[in-house]
Amino acid sequence: FHWLFDVLPRIAIAEKKININNINYFSCPDLNKWQIRTLNLLGINSEKCLSSVKYRHIEANKIITTSHPYIRTHNVIKDIENLPIWISEWLRDKFLNTKSNKIFPKKIYIDRSDSQSNLKNFRYVVNEEELIDFLKKKGFSAIRLSDLNFEDEVKLFNEAETVVGLHGAGLSNLIWCNKNSKIIELKNKYTNKVFENLANQNKINYKSLQYEPKEKFVADHYGSIEVNL
Repeated sequence: FHWLFDVLPRIAIAEKKININNINYFSCPDLNKWQIRTLNLLGINSEKCLSSVKYRHIEANKIITTSHPYIRTHNVIKDIENLPIWISEWLRDKFLNTKSNKIFPKKIYIDRSDSQSNLKNFRYVVNEEELIDFLKKKGFSAIRLSDLNFEDEVKLFNEAETVVGLHGAGLSNLIWCNKNSKIIELKNKYTNKVFENLANQNKINYKSLQYEPKEKFVADHYGSIEVNL
């Protein structure tokens, strides 16, 4: 989510003022292959990307930075729930034509068992195995997004008929969906409306199933849930 909506849009902002091809280096997080691919598709070579983990201090004759793409107040939750539409439009314009040639299921469940987050155990579906078995009987396939490259993800969501998933970064991909796609978000009842508002903004058919969290949680968007089949 943060790569798509916090980081890449900074390039869009910079593009309005300068030719990014003239930039010698980009200071980046410690990039994974998925992130590197998005930069390559924007015409930014990997050799130009300096890891801010490896290079802690940088000296330059000129440094260009941008304001945050959507944080405008001291209320981060309010701002993240109201993403400006230009970000979705820019992302779709840049990447929607990069779809792969692979064939994917039309009805998918986002399997988050591959999550690398250190907060993974604070948000999960208690009865996920039972849920997946139930959905498979309904024609769904469980997909781990880490098994896919970026182009695969774009096509998977763009051609999906129905996507079911727990609140999390994987649902950021709903911006690739077509107008006939259906998104069903599983969430605890206190979770923010970032994906609901993002879907509505992009005219994607959205519904949510909301549950009381099973235990105390570190923030409103965490807490395990049990899905009523």
